[in-house]
Amino acid sequence: MAVTVDDVKRELNITWDDKGTNEKLEKILCRAENTLTRAAGREIDFDTDLFAQQILFDCCRYIFSDAFKQFKIDYEQELLELRLDGADDEDGE
Repeated sequence: MAVTVDDVKRELNITWDDKGTNEKLEKILCRAENTLTRAAGREIDFDTDLFAQQILFDCCRYIFSDAFKQFKIDYEQELLELRLDGADDEDGE
């Protein structure tokens, strides 16, 4: 089970349902997943990695609010942790 647009809508407290919003959120979710995957330097299972999942939702929130540049500043430490967690996995630790 992957993170869905409905999951993002719940996180962002979006209660309305229309095609335009859903399409926009689908693109935002894809962009956020790609951003975090690139930052981590590896594939991320957002279903099992709850730390990454929360950052994913936060990234979606920033993108939805047209504040993506600020996300990279505000979440610099968390993005570094994602990268380091991947390095630990590769070393078998």
